[in-house]
Amino acid sequence: MNLWRVNRQGNGWSAPVRLPDVVNSCSTTFAPSIAADGSVYFIGCSATDTQFHLLRSVYRDGAYQPPYVVKLGDAEAQIRDPAIAPDRSFMVFSIKHAMQQPYRLAIAFHTPTGWSAPRDLGDTVNGGTHSMGAQLGADRRTLYFYSDRRLSPSDPDAAAPWNNGADHIWQVSLAPWLEAPRAEH
Repeated sequence: MNLWRVNRQGNGWSAPVRLPDVVNSCSTTFAPSIAADGSVYFIGCSATDTQFHLLRSVYRDGAYQPPYVVKLGDAEAQIRDPAIAPDRSFMVFSIKHAMQQPYRLAIAFHTPTGWSAPRDLGDTVNGGTHSMGAQLGADRRTLYFYSDRRLSPSDPDAAAPWNNGADHIWQVSLAPWLEAPRAEH
């Protein structure tokens, strides 16, 4: 698995072009998210080991720079599926702290000294055995993700046939986290 890109050309797309080896440095590079400055955040191997890490490769002067590990809270936590805000002010991602734990969605905010500690999005968002695949909507305030969660029994759609514990795509407003006073971040 490597990262590729296509460019918009009129009403269609260009041929796919593989990103350079500086980004695709191991055989499994995945889950890209691109900031407005062209930087790509993704999951891949660092230059020092073969473990998966959240990495950032800055795009400067028409080229991707060597990626570095993005530090988010506990260094032992496993992070997957980053969704970076275009202005890099926040990032939503899946995180787990132990192998037997489920992946849960969390948010971190960019500060003058780096990234804030991850804040779990809570049990209302995280349900089932995993919550992954974070993507930001066009409004930059709606989060889309997949999970095998179910609606609560009090929800009017709880009896719907699709509310069966299989993976589905869900959406949630990030407003409660984005509008919280900055002191909480």
